[in-house]
This record gives sequence, C-alpha cells and structure tokens, in this order.
Amino acid sequence: NLLHEPVTIASVLSVPTVKENLEYVIHSSASDRLKIDGIGFIGARKVHLYFDPPLVKEVAYEDMSAYPLTENQIILRRRHGYTWRELLGPLKVIGVDTGAGAVKVNGEDGVVVAQVMANINVALSTANTQLANNNKSHSAPAPGASVPAGVGGAGSDFLNDLAEKKKTV
Repeated sequence: NLLHEPVTIASVLSVPTVKENLEYVIHSSASDRLKIDGIGFIGARKVHLYFDPPLVKEVAYEDMSAYPLTENQIILRRRHGYTWRELLGPLKVIGVDTGAGAVKVNGEDGVVVAQVMANINVALSTANTQLANNNKSHSAPAPGASVPAGVGGAGSDFLNDLAEKKKTV
C-alpha cells in the first residue's frame, strides 16, 4: 500500500429524478416560490433543472436551497419581472443534473411540477368587471391598446373607451 491513509477516489451519486405534481398550482407572476420534490437530491452540491417551457437559472429564477442538500426537495424563487410561464398551463421538468451530468426525466416527456394559472388579481378584476356589467364579459386591453372596429361585439366601444381613459391617466 503506497498511501498512508484512505483517500476518496470517487463519489457514487444516485440517479436523480423529479416527482410529478399535477395538483401543485402556482400563479404566473404572483407566486414567488416553487417547490420541487425529487429522488437522488440528498447530498448534491448543486442541482440544475431543465424546464419546458425553458426557464433560465439566475435570470428568471434562483435556487434558494441550502447546499449540500439534506432533503429531496429544492426551492426556487422567481425573479422580479419574470413569470413561471408566458402562457398558462403545465410547467415541466425535462431534465436534472445533480453533479454527474444531465439526466432526462421520464424519457422525452418530462414531468409536470406545477400548473401555472392566471394571477389572482387578474381573475378578480375580470370577475368584478363582469359583475359591474351584468355578467357581460369584458376584458380590458393593455395600456395603449385599442380594439379594432367590429371586434368584441357590443363590448368593443366599452374597451376602446377604457383604453382611451387609461391613456389620459
């Protein structure tokens, strides 16, 4: 034996995966945190996730977990000005890397880790507008936008008036 004491020559890591969570609901930009459960995270000194649709770590979100991990869970925080998804729907993890290289999650399909819904304040605003207009659905356009003539039926005048009022405020 040439070595006087034991030396670690390799660390064997578990093959990581992410647990599907179809019931977890987050709001597009109102929910700041996202918890993701997995297997094989314990002991990891870093975890890199690959999302569908894509999210860029340290741009759209940051990892709030304490490393090395002592649980099979990571906590992500959405950064100001970003959303979990541009369009509402499922947020999937399609790959994970805990230090030994990226591994696909559930083949090519990935797993759903959250359902991204509309922000609560947007839903309440729409509901209040419907109540104020006797349950006639009207959606307010973005500031500076207008509704073309003939679009929106009877509500188009309402929407254009609203858009004009927002411009003057």
